[in-house]
Amino acid sequence: MIFMKRIRSWIILLALLGCGIAVFSQASRTGKDRALLFAVNDYAVMTDLKNPIKNARDIAAELEERYGFEAEVVPNPSFEKIEAKLQEYQRAYRSGKFPSDGQLFVFFSGHGVMRGKMDTSCPPMRTRNGLMPKG
Repeated sequence: MIFMKRIRSWIILLALLGCGIAVFSQASRTGKDRALLFAVNDYAVMTDLKNPIKNARDIAAELEERYGFEAEVVPNPSFEKIEAKLQEYQRAYRSGKFPSDGQLFVFFSGHGVMRGKMDTSCPPMRTRNGLMPKG
């Protein structure tokens, strides 16, 4: 339990450090900073996880409350949902709905897949049997 709390604290700290530049540079920008967080707890074949959605919501709350971000958490997305959501944000930036001098922080939480010795992917990837996450 203590180990999980430490991991959660590190995840939040790393996410906030990654956004630290936004805080210092925001004074000279008019754009709104946004965060898009994808989190998967439920998997079709792999072991379900308990914390990714909670962690994503905690990070979103910190970004909103402390740093003025507009954050959106997408729980248990399919690949199609991830692609559609990223395209939605891309259209919003291209059309000017989201000012181009704003920043977008994209976060994935869930099982990762290791490819080769060092290459890892963190988005909700296919499971060992090639099935998608539930949802």
